[in-house]
This record gives sequence, structure tokens and C-alpha cells, in this order.
Amino acid sequence: MKIRRVTEDDVDEIIKLRRDNFDNIAKNKEPKETYEILIQKNNFKNIKRKINDYEMFCFFDNSGILGIVDFRDGEVGGMFVRFDSVRKGIGTGLMDFIEKHARKRKYKKIWLESAKDAKKFYTKMGYIVKENIQKNNTINFIMEKRL
Repeated sequence: MKIRRVTEDDVDEIIKLRRDNFDNIAKNKEPKETYEILIQKNNFKNIKRKINDYEMFCFFDNSGILGIVDFRDGEVGGMFVRFDSVRKGIGTGLMDFIEKHARKRKYKKIWLESAKDAKKFYTKMGYIVKENIQKNNTINFIMEKRL
């Protein structure tokens, strides 16, 4: 498993990865407004800002970036696996990495916001639903894990 810190040179590839996920998952399952918000939030300017404001890491191989995850102040944000690489252990590897990273930084628990489709994955990883929230015409879940 190869994981490294994301750089500004990765912005275009990250945008493509996220957009492909939205096109293949969210576009047909989420309300149109939610899909459009996701696309708008993941533009060049916002991803570049996120790289500078968060600790962002990527799982990669010779074909490029296969997954990304970011972390800030105990929050795991934006974990994405390239659509054609789902169910190959990349998400689990990224989450294991970020949990070890959080432990090194002395966090006792971490949290994340999960979409409905990802809830089962995070539950298997040991995360517990703390709250249901209405967001962009859909239900998301605030989940946390003690480290």
C-alpha cells in the first residue's frame, strides 16, 4: 500500500476522481440539487484550499490516485475511492492509515459525516452513529470512533 501526502499538483486528478464518483453514484441516487452542490463544492479553487487547510493523503499506484482522505481537528472528511477501484481494500487502507495518524496526534476519538451509501462501510470499521442530519434534501450521519 502506497500512501502519501497530497500536493497541489494532484488537484486535477482529485477533481476527476470525485466527479467520477458523483457521476457514477450520486447523480442517480441523490436529488438533482444535491448532485449540483457536490459538483460546485469540488471545483479547482475549493480542492486547492482544502489541500492547504487539511491534512490530505492519497492511496496511489502506477495508474495514479486510487483514493483520498483528509483529516483536520479530529474530523475525517472527504474519503473517496476511485469508482473503478471500490471493494479492493483501498478505503479500508485509507481509514486504517488515518486512524493511526490520529492516534499519533493523540486523538482519543475521531468523527466523520457519512452519506447513506457509506454508512455500512463505516459501521464495519467500528464507527457508531451519533446523530442523523438533514442535508441538501438527504439524510447523512454523524459517526464517531474511539481510538
